Amino acid sequence: MSCNSRTGQLPHPTSSTPDFLRYAKSALDAIFAFDYNYQKVGVMLTDLVPA
Repeated sequence: MSCNSRTGQLPHPTSSTPDFLRYAKSALDAIFAFDYNYQKVGVMLTDLVPA
């Protein structure tokens, strides 16, 4: 079994879903491989603070 992951840090605080999706997609694009049978994916958000 092979695992691949990416960690990123947003450049500024945000509560914008489109921002989260853009960064998540960027990380996925960096590790995606064609002809691989993916079973699941996860996104973890850490260091969350109240607005």
